[in-house]
Formats: sequence, C-alpha cells, structure tokens
Amino acid sequence: ERSPRAESLREDSTVSLVVQALRRNAERTDICLLKGGYERFSSEYPEFCSKTKALATLPPAVPPSTAESLDVGCSSCGTPLHDQGGPVEILPFLYLGSAYHAARRDMLDALGITALLNVSSDCPNHFEGHYQYKCIPVEDNH
Repeated sequence: ERSPRAESLREDSTVSLVVQALRRNAERTDICLLKGGYERFSSEYPEFCSKTKALATLPPAVPPSTAESLDVGCSSCGTPLHDQGGPVEILPFLYLGSAYHAARRDMLDALGITALLNVSSDCPNHFEGHYQYKCIPVEDNH
C-alpha cells in the first residue's frame, strides 16, 4: 500500500490488518514498516536485498494443459496457473507467493519453507500435517 505514513493507512487495509495481528501474536516485538515499501528500499539499498533462488533450481511449473485442470481450492486466483513463476524471496527465509505456490508441496520443500501465512479468505491450507500455518483472512479489494 503506497501510504506515506503508517498513521495514514486505512483501518481495514491489508497492512493494518497484518500489523494488528502481529501486535496480538508478537508481543514485545518492534514492528517497522518500510517507508515507500520494499520497492523503494530495494532501489535505495540493493546491497541489503537478497536475490531469489533461480527458478531453474525449483521444480518445473505445471504445464498449461495440466495447470488448467489443477484445482488448488481457490476460486479467486486472478493469474493463470501456467503464468505463476516462483515465489519471491523478500527477505532471507521469507517468501511472497500465491495460492498456486501454497498448493505446490514440491516447490515449498525445494525452498525449505516450513511455515505459511495464509491471508486468503477462500484458499485452504493444503498440507496441515507437514507445515505450520497461521491464517489471517483478508478480503482483497484490488
């Protein structure tokens, strides 16, 4: 969210909801927001940003014919499954991915992912016995 200050965030914005959940679950922890977001930070301080793992090291994407029939249990995925690419590493050991990525156990394992934060209101936790899940359902209005 391109708000100039944390105080100007809408109460129902995604960032506000995540900050509220973190405050409830991570007491005694400072929560900081990057002014200008990751986009500005990475352009000003690229030396502090790590590169993502090469997609070649990840399991291959599902072919388009298979992707169209793959049911990840999510009715609101806006990007075609065959055009998902890989999750983006935004900090060491912190990835941003989609419902498609969360449904690919081979991809999660290849990246060493052990826990997922599910902010979807309609995508299931596919591998509850294998990964830790935290659910903070957020309505996406974009």
